[in-house]
Amino acid sequence: MAEAPQKKALKQFLNLAVVAYLDGKIEENELTFLRQKQRQLGISDDEARRVLSLVVGGKRDLAATGTPEERQALLIDVVEMALADGVVQQGEYDSMVDLARKIGAGPDELDKVIARVSNRLIHASEPQGAGVPAWLVNALVILAVVGGVAFVDLQFFWRAGR
Repeated sequence: MAEAPQKKALKQFLNLAVVAYLDGKIEENELTFLRQKQRQLGISDDEARRVLSLVVGGKRDLAATGTPEERQALLIDVVEMALADGVVQQGEYDSMVDLARKIGAGPDELDKVIARVSNRLIHASEPQGAGVPAWLVNALVILAVVGGVAFVDLQFFWRAGR
C-alpha cells in the first residue's frame, strides 16, 4: 500500500532535520535549506516546528527509507545541505558515510551523489557559456574525496584561474 504524500513529506523532512542536528546544532545555512525543503514539500510552519522540536528534544532516529528512490532522495538532500556553505568538512563527510550505511547505501553510492550534486550546483550557478567540463568536476571531486578532504567548492578553483 502506498504511503500518503503528507506522511512521506514529513518523514523526509524529519530525516533532514535529524541529519542537520547531528552535530548538536542547526547552522544558519542548514536552517535555510530546511526552510526551502519545508516549502517544497508543502509542510506547514506548525508541522515544521513540531518536527524540529522533536529532533532538538532528543529524536535522533532516522525514519525508514523504504524504497531505493527514497534512499536516493535522502542522500541528495543531505549532500545539498552539506554543500550549502560550499565545503564538505571531513566530519560532515564521515557523518554522511555513516548515514549512507544506515540506510543501506555504501560510500561509493554517496561519492557518486556528491559528484552529481556538486556538478549540478556548479552548472546552475554559473553564467551561460562558462561551463566547467564535467570530467574536471568529477576528477576534482574524486581526488578530494580519495585524498580524505571532501572540499568541493569547485567554483572557487574555476573562477580563481580566470
